[in-house]
Amino acid sequence: MRSNITTKKEFALRILQQTYPFDDRDMLDKFINGRGWNDFKNLSHVLEETMGAEGNEVANKDVDSSLVEDIAYAMDEYIRGYQSIPLFKQKIWDQFHEWLLCIINEYNLTDGENSILGIMERPVIEDTIVSVVKAIHEAHSKKEISEMLHVGEKTVQNALHLLDPTLDQEPGKKAMTKIREKRNAPRFGGQIMQVEIETEDVDEYSNTDLNKKERKVHKYKTQESLNPVALQMNVTQVGILLKGLQMQFDSSVNYQSMALAINIWSQLSQHCKIRLKEWYHPEDEVFHSFLESIETNAERKPYITEKEMFDDEDGSINNQLNLVHKGSCRCDLRLKGKVLRNCTISFEHNKGGYVVHNDSGDYYIENEDDVDEIMLVDD
Repeated sequence: MRSNITTKKEFALRILQQTYPFDDRDMLDKFINGRGWNDFKNLSHVLEETMGAEGNEVANKDVDSSLVEDIAYAMDEYIRGYQSIPLFKQKIWDQFHEWLLCIINEYNLTDGENSILGIMERPVIEDTIVSVVKAIHEAHSKKEISEMLHVGEKTVQNALHLLDPTLDQEPGKKAMTKIREKRNAPRFGGQIMQVEIETEDVDEYSNTDLNKKERKVHKYKTQESLNPVALQMNVTQVGILLKGLQMQFDSSVNYQSMALAINIWSQLSQHCKIRLKEWYHPEDEVFHSFLESIETNAERKPYITEKEMFDDEDGSINNQLNLVHKGSCRCDLRLKGKVLRNCTISFEHNKGGYVVHNDSGDYYIENEDDVDEIMLVDD
């Protein structure tokens, strides 16, 4: 008989049952047994994997911090592997966090409280649309994106079609999907998020197919390296940011500085724009002239894409090199009179400059004056 000896896993489950802090006992069953969660792992399986195989025996009364740390690791793994929207994963984290506090208080483990609670990392609340944009900087299938973000493939599909309403459209049909008819264009920080998404079919082998039959996998990618940055700034901070862009533009006629300023200005409220023009550095005529310029441009076109920055006649070679590098684009260019075809560009921090890569080798750009022309290549 094992009256006072049990496996580590069984003992951990008993601790969870004894310390469950919520009135709804059905939730306990869902947490431990996975009933109704539609998840590939329930908590008991995660506990078993984290804490070792059956037979690792401990005395019932011996509850030390290492055992509770194992429970915290199991909870953390459960949350990370659970496929759901970030907001719901946050709610699970909140309940697990409260549950761990109850275990710590029940078994007088307050000395190790910080280390135990620190094991379970708080989920990052990030908009799914933003996460999908980041994921398709490299070619990925819907299944791969789903696994990366721990969301369903349907969620990924909806996000892709919101970002690019022309995606997978049949010739002759309107470029308006049903999902976009129901919802407005996605926004982040007030800015409309819309990118051109490319598709490609890649030959892969099924891991589950014993005959290893080849199959076509649909993958998605964008050349736009859109990474929205949302910061809560007051009027003074916005003014400082715009002033810095003005100084950069005036010192080098940097078109990207102007484009970024236009994109920022298009997101400001009318109240904020008036305050900036009325009393932020009113004696600075150069700055106010810059504000008038970006306002005029924003009225004509409130958002400028990287492709448009590249094509603009005011764009410098250095700006174009940066955009090709940042967007992982392919290009043809003339370097010191030599024509290089189908190139990619990287930035070498050790050398402090750009390197051109193609089939014939690598070429270091010592000075942007060495580059006569850059032309994007359509894939």
